Amino acid sequence: MIVPLTGCPSEGGTEPAQETSDQNCWVIKIDQTITAPYLGELGDQNEISTENTMRLVATNSNDSPYDGEFTGTAYIRSYADLKEQFGVADVDYLKIDNSHEAHDFTFTLNKTGVVPLTPVQDERDHYCAKSHFLMPTKGDNPANMLGAAQGYKFSTEEKLDYSVTCDLEQSEQEIILNTDMFGRFEGTLEWTNEVPEISVPAADK
Repeated sequence: MIVPLTGCPSEGGTEPAQETSDQNCWVIKIDQTITAPYLGELGDQNEISTENTMRLVATNSNDSPYDGEFTGTAYIRSYADLKEQFGVADVDYLKIDNSHEAHDFTFTLNKTGVVPLTPVQDERDHYCAKSHFLMPTKGDNPANMLGAAQGYKFSTEEKLDYSVTCDLEQSEQEIILNTDMFGRFEGTLEWTNEVPEISVPAADK
């Protein structure tokens, strides 16, 4: 389902998010699926792993990416088939499957003073920068589970609003986003007049 960059998914899920205008802006884009420990640093364990998808777009209309703020939207999904991971024989299925979304969160890129040695296409981003920020999300409780044993289904499907702690690093056009719950993701920084579409990760697997 494709949704606009800002706001909630449109009814029917068909409204395009890509926008083209005469005015350029800086765009950070992340669209990656990784395997990471369940609940990351918060879970403090490595036995359970989840497949985490991060789809994020953030824009900044200033001439320099180090001026003003980026405003972002993100959709995150975590999925794990625990029966498959642990080979549990006495259950029909046991899964973690939850989704989260964040809208209109902001952050700034703060130059570190380090200048990369390689040539760059745009001198305006010829620096390394960092950002530390919170990404307030709405969605499922990350501990939600679905399962069935001996023909009886069980589930924990609670909603939970919380903030993901984020550390973002930029070096020229490369972006690295470290989160405390979902892992480490890679993306890009680009000066463009097209805001890329962002889609909600599929809920069914």
